Amino acid sequence: MPRPGADRGARGLPLGRLLQGLLWALAVAAVGALWWFPDAISRLRTLGVPYAEMEPGCDLAMGPCAASFSDGTVVRMEATPQPSRPGEPVKVSVRVEGSGRPVALELQGVEMAMGFLRLPLVEAGERFTASVDLPVCTTERMLWKADVVLDDRVAGFFLWSTRS
Repeated sequence: MPRPGADRGARGLPLGRLLQGLLWALAVAAVGALWWFPDAISRLRTLGVPYAEMEPGCDLAMGPCAASFSDGTVVRMEATPQPSRPGEPVKVSVRVEGSGRPVALELQGVEMAMGFLRLPLVEAGERFTASVDLPVCTTERMLWKADVVLDDRVAGFFLWSTRS
């Protein structure tokens, strides 16, 4: 029996239990949304931040690709080997022409949720580098979104990995 004088919701439940149930439902919905839309974290993080995508038609298997910002800053990325194979680390090299310093490389699967990888970019002369073993996927080929995070903006690229 509820305490005398306790606030009640519309159906006679104590208001505290009603709010607790709503908060749990909201938490479950948020976790479910992140499970079904894994790139939501990346999109929310880059909301309001300048974002440039790699040049249309560019293929990292053919050589470096570039992403250009409206202020003239160009981010060039090279990844070898492309496409990568299981057990074979992908070496990523980034060069920035203009303003901004590369901080990290963020990777996530495009066709399948394979987790979110954030790798620090290490300065190596005029370039910044990282190395990663991409997780093995059950499909023949998998597309990966690779965001180069600068201190004040993000440049987006795409990588391929293969199963065999």
